[in-house]
Amino acid sequence: MLQVREGDLDKLSQLFERYSGMLYSFFMKRSGVHTLSEDLTQEVFLRILKYRRSYHPGSSFKAWLFTIARNIQYKHWTKGKSRRNVIREEPPADERFEPIDEGIRPDDQASRSEETELLYEALEKLPEEKRQLVVMRRIQDLEYAEMARILGCETNLLKVRVHRAVVELTKQLKSLTKERSYEMPGM
Repeated sequence: MLQVREGDLDKLSQLFERYSGMLYSFFMKRSGVHTLSEDLTQEVFLRILKYRRSYHPGSSFKAWLFTIARNIQYKHWTKGKSRRNVIREEPPADERFEPIDEGIRPDDQASRSEETELLYEALEKLPEEKRQLVVMRRIQDLEYAEMARILGCETNLLKVRVHRAVVELTKQLKSLTKERSYEMPGM
């Protein structure tokens, strides 16, 4: 990022290659809309280019990057484009969240796919703030210190918020699992 900051714009393509998938996943888990996630990912890199001088050497690039992504997401949703009003679309088969593992038996793969679907359904039921915390910590694997910089809060407070979000996610998963077991024939 330092080279991009100093004007070597060819290096931006390396940043794009390294982080675009992570950003796409970040947006996709929030919107569920393939084209929107691509557009928002592109917008992050346009902002990196535009605001490259605001990056401070020595600070976490990943935290700065996700701060930009979070601001873009917030701006998008507050422009009257509520998440609930966006029609979910299925991503192309080669861009789904879970790659198929050829070494897993088909019945195990189906079970894993059902569990993944339940997880995403439970995530959808969380309030946006809690969903964002779970995605950043558990799916994007950001450190608490990075998250605290992105969100502008104390690390200890953030840990409590993440814990509460995970507890609520667990409750949602249990509820959905219970609902599904009642729906299954022969159960």
